[in-house]
Amino acid sequence: MHALLMHDPSHAAVTGNPEARRTMHALLMHDPRYQALNDLPVQREQIIMTYLEELQRKGPPPLPTIS
Repeated sequence: MHALLMHDPSHAAVTGNPEARRTMHALLMHDPRYQALNDLPVQREQIIMTYLEELQRKGPPPLPTIS
């Protein structure tokens, strides 16, 4: 699950759902940014949850406009 697969409903999906959280981590394991934080699992979890909270707060992106 790269950043473009994470969206505003993702936070609600992983909060309180251990299976969804395990799936998210399993998908992120292949991302080099995720792997770079292997020695800091608590901080990595905080970074991910903060990012998902921010996405939830912002809501869905605006529709593309045709120029």
